[in-house]
Amino acid sequence: MQNHPYSSRQLALPLASVFVAIILAIGTLLGSSGTASAQQTTASSDRIWHDLKGDVFGDRAILVDTGVVRIEAPKRAQDAAIVPVDIYLDPAKAPDGIKSVTLIIDANPAPVAATFQLGKDAGVTHLSTRVRVNDYSYLRAIAETQSGQLHMMQTFVKASGGC
Repeated sequence: MQNHPYSSRQLALPLASVFVAIILAIGTLLGSSGTASAQQTTASSDRIWHDLKGDVFGDRAILVDTGVVRIEAPKRAQDAAIVPVDIYLDPAKAPDGIKSVTLIIDANPAPVAATFQLGKDAGVTHLSTRVRVNDYSYLRAIAETQSGQLHMMQTFVKASGGC
């Protein structure tokens, strides 16, 4: 029996190195496309919001992250059909009171998910609901004060197919 010039051990190390290099290259490509996809989704949601805010609020100024309203939702939804959303209101930062809160989900077919009308002396500081989120999207809570000022906070939720 003739000995082969390369033993199986001598071949195993270079083959394993090539295999690891291929796996790392595929992982890098998939990782960068995922990042690019998330950035495209965020940009798409921002474009939708730009068009949508005029339809819902006209040309009124919207103050962002003032502390009047805060929205919380999971970063990645376990079930896109029932995404929990909590909206917190700080009456101390809106001394004239909060008249209404609008919840908008940019990427949904019907983006205005809810509008909560509050009485002048309601004293509401927390609203909680569950919503369907159709695609990766910003969820926006916009609080309107009794004087007509609009205050917004947003959070990005990764969800899709909330049927």
